[in-house]
Amino acid sequence: MPASFRRILHIEDSETDAYIVKRAFRDQPDVEIAWATTGSQGLQKLLEGNFDLVLLDYALPDMTGLEVLLQVVEKSPGTPVVIVSGFGSEYVAARGLQVGAIGYVNKDAPHFREELPRTLERLHEQSRSQRRAKEIEERIRTRPNLRHSMEDVLGTLREALPEARGTFITSSDGLPLALSKSAEGGRDIDPLSAMVCGSVLRNLDMIGGNLDLAEQETGVVRYRDGSLVYRRVPDVGSLVVVFDREAHAREDLREVDVAAREITSLVKDVA
Repeated sequence: MPASFRRILHIEDSETDAYIVKRAFRDQPDVEIAWATTGSQGLQKLLEGNFDLVLLDYALPDMTGLEVLLQVVEKSPGTPVVIVSGFGSEYVAARGLQVGAIGYVNKDAPHFREELPRTLERLHEQSRSQRRAKEIEERIRTRPNLRHSMEDVLGTLREALPEARGTFITSSDGLPLALSKSAEGGRDIDPLSAMVCGSVLRNLDMIGGNLDLAEQETGVVRYRDGSLVYRRVPDVGSLVVVFDREAHAREDLREVDVAAREITSLVKDVA
């Protein structure tokens, strides 16, 4: 399968690791890989070239990968960055995702070389989808009538699931876009609670991008006193229902799927 990216900037001081990455793409001659051995050299090449993706090692001779990442986010914010880490560097990978990396790969993992092209392809496509979602999110926030229509759909879902504590829609960043309203006209789940729930799903996305879980369209997240039922909405985020009980997956997801299709139809006009 042809890659969705053509030019990779690999910032890595190890000649061996750089060779391994180059070998990983030996069957894809259309993919060009430029190699930089220091953070400063990598930043210079990034500004001089036109790269679709940056593969960034953490341990560099002149600065850390996180320091390089911060400068990439500032100077070339549209360029996706994937952190390369080894076993024992989970904190580094997590911090990189928080700062702005689209994902990470573990170079100590079995079959790293064989799986690297597919992993980068998935992360790159996920990054493009998130950019589209941000554009749509901005349009939703500037169109009150659209948000009100989304809230009406959530209200109907709330009536179909009377045991639910609340329903809402999050952006790809986990921020609430629309919340259901109670019968009294207020909101039956507050924005802060929705934001916390959205952050949980966002963190699952970060992990899932590296564990093949991000493709899961629907799911249930269970916690001590209840559960979240979620359904991905393309180019928007997630439709979420909060229960103070164990979710009945089949029955609950059927209603959530119907509402998600209605939300998808509403946002098609702003895509």
